[in-house]
Formats: sequence, C-alpha cells, structure tokens
Amino acid sequence: MTAATASADIPTLHQTPDLPVDFGYKVNWFAVKANSPQAVADSLGLGLGMPSNWTSGIEAAYGRTAGTNKQAYLFLSPSIDGWVFIVGHSLPYPVNHTPDRHNGIGQKFDHLFKRLYSNFPEVQFFGSYRVVGFVAWARAVNGIPSRVFAFGDGDVYENLGIQTLEEKQLGFTDLSGLALREATDRLFSKLGKLPDEDDPLNIAAAWSINPGKLSATFKSTSSGLVTKLPKEFAQ
Repeated sequence: MTAATASADIPTLHQTPDLPVDFGYKVNWFAVKANSPQAVADSLGLGLGMPSNWTSGIEAAYGRTAGTNKQAYLFLSPSIDGWVFIVGHSLPYPVNHTPDRHNGIGQKFDHLFKRLYSNFPEVQFFGSYRVVGFVAWARAVNGIPSRVFAFGDGDVYENLGIQTLEEKQLGFTDLSGLALREATDRLFSKLGKLPDEDDPLNIAAAWSINPGKLSATFKSTSSGLVTKLPKEFAQ
C-alpha cells in the first residue's frame, strides 16, 4: 500500500520515499539530535507513527489535508545529518506570560520542550508566522535550555538566556538579561532591529540545518512518520 485514504481522521499519506521538501515559513518545528523519527515519537508518547514521505508529510504538518478533519498532525522527518525535524503548524511556542494570555500555550511548550531535551543531547525550536510578526527560536544542550526567544504582536513573549554568538553575528539586538517589557522597549528603540520571518531560518542554519534549503542540499530519497498532535501539546 502506498497511500492512506483521507477521512475525517486520517490525511492522505504517500509512503514512496522522495527527496526532502523545503519548509520554514508560517510553521513551527523542532530539530532534535536523534537517529530515528520513531525514537522521537516514543519520547513524546505519540505511539507508532504512520509512514509518510516528505511531500505528504509536510502537507499534513501544515494542515493542507483533504476532508474536513480539524485534527492537527505532525511530520517527523527521517534523520538528516543526525537531526530529526518535528514539523507542525499547531505546535506550541514559547510564552512567558500568565496562562490566560495565550490559552496556556507557553506551558504546553515548556512541557513538550522538556520532554525532548530530557531525552536527547540537543533540541532546538523555531517558528514564524508573518501575519502577526511572530518569530521564535530556542535551544537546549545536554538537558539545559540555554536560549529561548519569542516575539509577536509587537511584544517579546520570552527572553531566556544571554544572546548567542550566532545571534550577535546575524546582527540581532542584544536583549541579554532584560525582562519582557524592557526587551520589547529595546527592540522598538532606535538601536533595535525587529526580527522577521527569515531570522528563524538564519538561526537554524547557524545552529543545525536550514530547512528552507533542504532540497538544494540533500539529494537522497527518504521517508518519515506522521502522528497526531495530542491536545496536551497543541495550541
């Protein structure tokens, strides 16, 4: 069988391996230092993933599936240079506000992020959504989060840790040690540079892999897994 039939519960998934598909805009993703997508799925209790190639997996992750289902899905990529991507438009993002501000999304992100960095040597997160000017990136190494940043709707949502060397090299405003309001004010000062949707991809390129250039870099066919995104982790 090479495809699953779309229904209210399951998107159409093609299993024939294909070349990596670029992504990175208007979506959230984790990059996990791991050897297999199923190992990542197991760490999150996602169960046995449904085999899927890149094209149908990314379609499912973006919510571009047939039918009327509103279930959010994740695409867990095959390991690329030692990194497994978890891609999903409904993945939670960093928010250091009271739970009512973003319906508890920040707490869901913290839970998901911790599950991952407690099981793998390095975990990164990235996201963007141009409609509200949202961008985010985060990094944890050896079980310790070292940097978490998120901005959207004209506010800094999270600003954990000091500015990384890569952020400095890319010309980002140094927000090290600033509270959320102070960080927001700094960004909107004459010295500030507002982040944009290309920045998560640039940070990803510096930290691991830029998923917006997968098709130009990796020329071997492969396939990954699609799983449902549990409500406990979803936006």
